[in-house]
Amino acid sequence: MVSPERPSSPQFSRPDRRHFLFKRRHLLKTGLGVALGFISSTCLARSQPPQSLNAPPPSPGPDPLDPPPSPPTPSPPTLTPQAQATPALPASATPAQTAGPFYPNPLPLEKDGDLTRLAGQDGGASGAVIYVGGQVRTLAGQPVADALVEIWQTNTWGRYHHPRDPNTAPLDPNFQGFGQVRTDAQGFYEFKTIRPAAYSMGGNSWRTPHIHLKVSGGNVQGQRVPSLTTQLYFAGEPLNDRDGVLQSLSPADQALVVMVLTPGQGSDQPGSQRGRCDLVLPGMGVG
Repeated sequence: MVSPERPSSPQFSRPDRRHFLFKRRHLLKTGLGVALGFISSTCLARSQPPQSLNAPPPSPGPDPLDPPPSPPTPSPPTLTPQAQATPALPASATPAQTAGPFYPNPLPLEKDGDLTRLAGQDGGASGAVIYVGGQVRTLAGQPVADALVEIWQTNTWGRYHHPRDPNTAPLDPNFQGFGQVRTDAQGFYEFKTIRPAAYSMGGNSWRTPHIHLKVSGGNVQGQRVPSLTTQLYFAGEPLNDRDGVLQSLSPADQALVVMVLTPGQGSDQPGSQRGRCDLVLPGMGVG
């Protein structure tokens, strides 16, 4: 007997079953991918620092088309001017020294404070130009106003402009050789001259370069102060140690009349130098 043919169920046909298995495998893969993606996103979030809920949003970066920003302009440095200290008053007055034999007699017609030029002459004096000045004070420190300050010296070849000078060195027709100025209200004086030269006194005796100076007629509070005659010297001269007039002074007194030359300043003649010598008169009284 032949068994009746069993009808096949469409839901269990082979093609449908394969489709079902395919969809199941696809769902499993998709779900696993979502799970892995969720786990990976959670680790990345933990590896970054948490952001505050109130933090502002990040500012946008510079536009690459914009020109680069200009560097900040530096502020100019603040300069503190340094005031020049007034030299301390020495413990003793400026030492007196001989006037020598060549003080002008009679005085020349031209005797101002610039010894480097003469009226009516086109040229200037030969030699290195120097400015010599300082302040005249009493031993008590009071400035001496309206004092007459005079200087006389050799020219750049070591000769005085004096008829009795036996030196055969040439005379300088453009060098005044002698000058006079008055101190101002604060006792300051200044001359423009040339650096003098050394000269022989016979044999092995030499005078080191120096400038004769005399102060007279000054007053303090209406009273006259004593006169002073001395000589000014230059630091570093080789003949200083052999000059009998300079070496007659103590080392302390030598320091009061030996000048250190420094480069000219301001409106000084180019290439010139300056020497300062403050003069201290012994006290009040009639000179």
